[in-house]
Amino acid sequence: MGKRLVIYSEASTEAVSIRFRQQVNENSKELCWHHAIPEMNHNELVGWAGGKDDVAVVIFRHKEDHERSQMRMEINKDVFRKYTPHIHDVWSHGDTAFARQLFLINLGDWVSFYWAEKKGVDPTEIGVINMLKGKLAEVK
Repeated sequence: MGKRLVIYSEASTEAVSIRFRQQVNENSKELCWHHAIPEMNHNELVGWAGGKDDVAVVIFRHKEDHERSQMRMEINKDVFRKYTPHIHDVWSHGDTAFARQLFLINLGDWVSFYWAEKKGVDPTEIGVINMLKGKLAEVK
């Protein structure tokens, strides 16, 4: 609560990160962003020099993540710690890769719903999207 969320994962889990970002946007009515490792190491890691402690980092992790990706995640956390103490590794559970991805999807969906509840906002309200669609429908 009260933090801008940044979601990271290995590239193989980026779709799960995208879904979590979208659920946070729509359900929790919060801006956040995501990026995949190792791609974020080319530019975004430098951007952390402008970071501050109003940012919280969530890193989706699997015990099967590539060894070099796991090394990158640990090094990245050292960089993040210079700017925020709010860093959370979220480890998947499950016997198969599919089950582990579903675990993270389910967890992310419920977190976004709970965040909306804590904020006192309706997770189903999408008035701004309906307004956009209405305005676009007026264009011929």
